[in-house]
Formats: sequence, C-alpha cells, structure tokens
Amino acid sequence: MEYHFIKVDCEGPNLYTLAAKYKALRLEALRQSPTSFSSTIETESQFSDEVWVSRLQTPDKENFVCVATAEDGQSEWVAQVTLRGPVSAKEFLPPIESGQPNPASDEEAEKWQMLSLYTLPSHRGMKLGSRLCEKAFEFLRSRNGTGTPQIVVRIMVKPENVATLRLYDGLGFERAGYCTLEEALRANGDTDLIPRETLDDQYTTRSGIVMLLHLARANIKIVGIFRHSLTLIIPRIVRDDTQMLVGIFRYSLTLIIPRIVRDDTQMLPRSFLAVSTTPWATVTPSWSTSIRPYLTVVETARVNPDWRVETCNPLEAEMLVRGVIIKEVLESPVRWLRPDTAGYGPEKCVFA
Repeated sequence: MEYHFIKVDCEGPNLYTLAAKYKALRLEALRQSPTSFSSTIETESQFSDEVWVSRLQTPDKENFVCVATAEDGQSEWVAQVTLRGPVSAKEFLPPIESGQPNPASDEEAEKWQMLSLYTLPSHRGMKLGSRLCEKAFEFLRSRNGTGTPQIVVRIMVKPENVATLRLYDGLGFERAGYCTLEEALRANGDTDLIPRETLDDQYTTRSGIVMLLHLARANIKIVGIFRHSLTLIIPRIVRDDTQMLVGIFRYSLTLIIPRIVRDDTQMLPRSFLAVSTTPWATVTPSWSTSIRPYLTVVETARVNPDWRVETCNPLEAEMLVRGVIIKEVLESPVRWLRPDTAGYGPEKCVFA
C-alpha cells in the first residue's frame, strides 16, 4: 500500500468525481466517529451532489487528502483535513471568556482555522494524520498569501478526543483556551449547522479545547548576532522542486537552534541541531541518509520569538544534540545529508 498526500484541485475537470470521493470519506467518518464532529451523518447524508461539489469549491477553504493506492492500482481517500482562511483578525478574535490570547493584526500574521481531520480506522497507526497536516502546513508556508512573516493555525477539539489532542501536541500546537460548540461551528465556517432557535447546553457549554500553532513563511529573512559580535544575514531562501532550501553562510560559527527537529512520531520538547557555517562542514541525522549536493541548507519554517541562539564547538554540539552529530568534513560545496525515513526533507528543520 502506498500513500500520497495531495491538495484537492477544486478547479479541475473531474470535480464531480473528487466530490464523490470526498463525500464517501466524510460520511464514513461521521458513521465511524460520530462524537468527533459537530455535524451528523443524518444531516450530511441528505446533501445533494451539488452540495458536495460546492463544499470543495468554497472560496476560503483548502482541502487536503491522503490517497491510498493498493498493489492492483485501486485507490481511495483514507484521510482528510481542511484549512479555512485567511481569516481576518476581527473574525479570529475570541470572546474574552474563552481565555484565548488576542490575535495578531492582519499585517503581522496570517490566520487559518484547521478542521475535519480524520483517518479511516483501517489505516490508522501509520501517522497519516500527522503527515497530512504537515502537507497542509507546507502549503501555508509556501503560498504567497498576504506576505506576513507569521502564520497562525487554530484548531478546536472536543476534550474526549484524546488521540487527536495527542496528535496535535506532537505537531507543536499549544493549548490556548476553551470554546463552545457554537463558537467552533462559526470558526469552521459551518454557521448553517447552528440551530436558529434558542441554543441548548450542547452548543453553549465551554468545554472544547482551543490550540494554536505558529508557523513562519519560508521566504523571510533572519538576522542574528552571534559570537564575536558578528551579524549573520541569511539571504532570501530559495526553494526548488525537491523542497531543498538554499542559503549562504559567511562566518565560521557553530550555532545551536532550539526546537527545530521534529519527526512524525513525536515533538521533541527541546531538541537541537548543530551546524558549522564554514563552507566545508556537514551535519547529518544519525539515521538513514542520502547525500544531496547543495549549499548549506536554511529553513525558517519554525521561527518562534522564544528561540535563542547558543554557541559551542563541534565537540560540545555532539554532546548536546539529540540524534544529530557533526558528521565529517567535505569539500565545497556543503553537502546536506537528508533523512529518507518517511520521505521527509529539510523542510522539517530550521536553520538560522
């Protein structure tokens, strides 16, 4: 079985075919996990084909799916997630009683709501949900969008969905407050599912967990002041079709950037990656690798104001870094040794 993660093309010629696949997965999700969603199978099973098509064509929503392909070539959609946005700061603003922080202005951060994450039970246990979310985050970081340096992704989860909460924790989301079902429906763009009559406790009880994730757009510049009072300026990052990110270093410094290594199994709460910025140094994770002939790789996808820069020599780095070591000295240009596991490339790491 092979798995591929794609963004659904809502403008292609096969829209009704895609809508049928989306409908089948959505109804199966509602049937298998009725308590995980704010809607019901009784409601959505009555939707016409045109409604399912319109769902894929909603202007402010982007849909992502995992496609499973069997050895005989048959394929099906087995996981999905949706992004809604960009959402204005005014619409993103939570009620005071939710305990959520006020959102950044539209000039400072682009804001998105993530919803409807689901994986069929027969395909669970392979981290498909996490990998699908990473596909969505890759889309957010790479799109031109509003040009803001920061991106905020918000989710609202029922407290009983322990596995889902654990997944989001592993992706780096942080708990930020509580919401009602009515607020979640509005945030998800599903106001048509809110009853027009007086709302009962089901809609007004503040029990849903709100979580936030901060991403950084991939084309911003980073300026840092390091050892010997030297300033290292990273030029605009260049992304090519292999997802390698290229930057140029000018000073012989060894940097340690906290919270930059993450994999599909867990979010290491404090992990490090060391890189010597001379044009002949190489760093490599300690697992399976393949050499990629690039200049020193630079990624800004995990920029966070809480990060700090620490300096050390390679020996200290090897002692400090979990799962990452200074591998060897190579001739110019620098070669990046990329982990092949799970098909992840340098977009999983951040350098400054």
